[in-house]
Amino acid sequence: MGGTPLQERVVKTVGRTPTTAQTPGPAPSFYAAATPGPAPTPSAKAVKQIASVPLPDDTVSGGETEPFASSDDEQAGPASPGAVPPPVQRASARTAAPRAAKRGSRALFGVLTLTSIFATLVVALVLTPCAVPELYAVRNPAVYTPVCKGLNTVYGRAAEAAWRVRSEAAHRASALYSELPPAGRELLEKSWEPLQQAHAAALVLLDKAAVQLEERVAPLRPRASELVRELYAHVGPTLDSALTYILQASRIGSTASPVASAPPVAMAAARIEAINQTDFVSLLDPEQQHLAQDLWAAGERQIATKRKAVAWLLVCTSSQDCRRAEGRLFGGATSVVHIDGGAYSEEDSAGTLQLELGNFLKQSPGGLVMVTQLARLHPKSVSVLNAALSESGHLQMDGVPVATERALYVFVADFTGQGVVDEQAVKQWLTDVLASKGDDAVAAIARSFRRRLDAVFTPVQETEVKPGVYEGYWHWRGHRIRYQRSGDEGVPVLLVHGFGGNADHWRKNTPVLGARHRAFAIDLLGYGYSDKPNPRTAPPNTIYSFDNWGQQLCDFIEERIGSDPTFIICNSVGGLAGLQASITAPQLVAGVQCIDISLRGLHVKRQAPWQRPFVAAFQRFLKETDAGKAFFANVATERTVGNILRQAYGRKEAVTEELVSAILRPGLQPGAVDVFLDFISYSGGPLPEDLMAATTRPVSLLWGEADPWEDAREGRRLFANLPSVVEFVTLPGVGHCPQDEAPELVNPLIERFVQQYAERGGAAGAQVSAVPAAGSASA
Repeated sequence: MGGTPLQERVVKTVGRTPTTAQTPGPAPSFYAAATPGPAPTPSAKAVKQIASVPLPDDTVSGGETEPFASSDDEQAGPASPGAVPPPVQRASARTAAPRAAKRGSRALFGVLTLTSIFATLVVALVLTPCAVPELYAVRNPAVYTPVCKGLNTVYGRAAEAAWRVRSEAAHRASALYSELPPAGRELLEKSWEPLQQAHAAALVLLDKAAVQLEERVAPLRPRASELVRELYAHVGPTLDSALTYILQASRIGSTASPVASAPPVAMAAARIEAINQTDFVSLLDPEQQHLAQDLWAAGERQIATKRKAVAWLLVCTSSQDCRRAEGRLFGGATSVVHIDGGAYSEEDSAGTLQLELGNFLKQSPGGLVMVTQLARLHPKSVSVLNAALSESGHLQMDGVPVATERALYVFVADFTGQGVVDEQAVKQWLTDVLASKGDDAVAAIARSFRRRLDAVFTPVQETEVKPGVYEGYWHWRGHRIRYQRSGDEGVPVLLVHGFGGNADHWRKNTPVLGARHRAFAIDLLGYGYSDKPNPRTAPPNTIYSFDNWGQQLCDFIEERIGSDPTFIICNSVGGLAGLQASITAPQLVAGVQCIDISLRGLHVKRQAPWQRPFVAAFQRFLKETDAGKAFFANVATERTVGNILRQAYGRKEAVTEELVSAILRPGLQPGAVDVFLDFISYSGGPLPEDLMAATTRPVSLLWGEADPWEDAREGRRLFANLPSVVEFVTLPGVGHCPQDEAPELVNPLIERFVQQYAERGGAAGAQVSAVPAAGSASA
């Protein structure tokens, strides 16, 4: 019999052709009085009644009828005429047992479900203060500090495991893709674009749904927060007591072991290895350098505990200062990522920042993250940085939390025209700038970012005195020391002037050397525009001495230039200061090049025995009477200075008004006369040959053959055969200051010496083959 079970049931009950006269007997309730003609079609209600009547062939194993649909509120229809009702089937023990077991399993499942829900609520109740600062603030810190730290640890391990799974999956997918035949790759590439379009469309729908949900939830949040606070006001004390008991019990259990526990080991500070501490500190204003050294140590401890990333704000008052700081940071770091705010100023750039920063932090633990153009960052990009700087320090990559290693974050901000650099003013300015890009939520992000910043620094203030040459001041032992600088890359070179000179005496060398090196020219204490402390406040010849000047050069290299060994290029008495520095701190000096080094003709060892009392008496006379000041006043004039320079220079045309002014003007400053008189009475201290014999650094000697003060032949006799001297080069027609008279000859010789001994690591020994050690050679 064909058709559906319901159709078959109707046919069995009413017949296929109910057109014949009905047999005598009670009519079914769904028929009207018998009338001639065709039988009416059964109604829907009648069909349901028919369907509920069991037939003999409807029974299945177990005595149950087929579960056809029927109405529960209607009575079963009458049996078919002549049908025998089936016997009533009673449940046996065999069928009752499975039903009882099913009811028991359902009850157990319900109990477990309720228990899980209750446990989840308890855990949420306990851990919520770790995520809500205002609740954490009113809880017992002795209880919640270990709880929240433990939570962060678990979260970090879970995030790390998720990252490993994701990385392995990506690696496996890449390997599988490489194994595919070209046709398979082409098919995947063709299907990628539709998938991207579908993904973008889905994101739009999800964003729309999220916005709608947010609109519905936002009005409920204040009331929800109030209810949570009320809840914790009631259950908080009980919760604290319970947690205290649990923590105490865990401690008792851990200390009950009879084996004595080892004493706690102090956590060693991690190293910030991405950039050298000295290199970073040398970037900063001298008044902040000691603070930076203390914060550096604190930052290493902070990274070691993985409590929080180190975030420092470097505030510049000019775009030039910012560019220099950025160049020094980027060039000096061994592991660095540069985040330019202009590249992450759009809303959709936050995901790119998230990916790039996350990959860098995973691959470069303890690296340097340099962020520039802060004001241009999009709020979502600021939010990504917030996540990296947070207490837990996790980023979200493709929805998966990534446990990131701690790093040193340096944010470079241009504060030009905003007023005096004050920490609070700078932070407020930055907060206002970031908050101006959106609503209250953006303002909250900006305030959160402000709280992440550990310290505010300012870089060294320098002024561009000529194209590519910058001038600044360095603080040393309470004194201001002027210096000039050119170039941001390459081997560092430090230029040191002679008696009566200053950094301007190297004006023809500094920018040329700065094209390939980091070139510095310095004013020794007492000369140029450096401070001139009164020598009478200290024992004679202790302030203005080669020992003190040598220490000044060492400290300048260490604090301002950085950790790279430096080549010291010196003229006249500056050569003795440079040699002394190479002995005091040889690890800081790669080599010393002396140009017409002073032979110290007034040294007591150079004087005949009969001369010594007369020289000493004349020195005291000048130093202790007004005669010395009168003598200095007669010397410190344009005419006299010009005559002295023309006497010293072999090339008289090199003595210009610019040169005379560069030498004379700083000599007219207060204190200059005391420095002059103190030094001309300095007949003790080391001789140049003593220093050259003591140094382990290579020494190059350049000498002007026309020098009237320091004879080149005497210099060759004294120095050429010393072990440290690697070359002795004479310059025909040049006098006492070759670097200013003939820079076209001297600059290449400086370059050659630096290049050769930078490659050798500053080792003295074999002489330079290009120039005979004891011979006379033209450059």
